[in-house]
Amino acid sequence: MPWLTIVFAVVFAAWALYVSLVEHPARLSIDPVAAVAQFRASYRLAALYQASFANHVGENARHLLVHWGRLHWVPSVLGILAVAVLALRIRLD
Repeated sequence: MPWLTIVFAVVFAAWALYVSLVEHPARLSIDPVAAVAQFRASYRLAALYQASFANHVGENARHLLVHWGRLHWVPSVLGILAVAVLALRIRLD
């Protein structure tokens, strides 16, 4: 069972890093209106704060996208730390 825990922690960290390193920078490289449309589509089932964010357009949208990108580093770093802690606890050989 400890191995299953570490597998899920690694998957979470990997996806969080993917969003922080690949998906979000790509979103920031396009026009703000297109970026909001892409954000809306990729987070259709997201929490209410993300849905309300997707309704903003123009310059404010770019600012909010940059802010969201910075905030997304929190789960990325926490995911990596979780993997490290689990690996230490399990004492991988």
